[in-house]
Amino acid sequence: MQQDFTKYAAAILMLIRHRGRLTSNQCVNFLLGRKANMEREGVEQYYGMAKHIGKHDMHRILDRLATGGALTENNVTHRTSRMAIQFFQLGPNARALLSGEQSFAMVTKTRSDSQAALSAIEELAGKPIPTY
Repeated sequence: MQQDFTKYAAAILMLIRHRGRLTSNQCVNFLLGRKANMEREGVEQYYGMAKHIGKHDMHRILDRLATGGALTENNVTHRTSRMAIQFFQLGPNARALLSGEQSFAMVTKTRSDSQAALSAIEELAGKPIPTY
């Protein structure tokens, strides 16, 4: 089922515009309302706005924004650990989403779809499959 995620994609872009650069986890955790220690001034309306969306879907939105050119990836090597940290910055196609000229839709699997598939598998197998 295709859903409109334009407001969440725009929130990601506004958050990154305000902060300059963010890692994917910083961005997703802020929108899910999980990390309270991040500065909220100027973007407080986006804090926790995606609580009802799964973390994996928020990461998928970030990935699609990066592949679509709305975000660019910048790898920075940490001085002491010498590990690369991937930061996102606004890309050349971010303006179209921020101005409302472009929408952002994604195909998602709903719970009813997965339950229907699970019951079909159970019918074929002849016994219930445990869900975790």
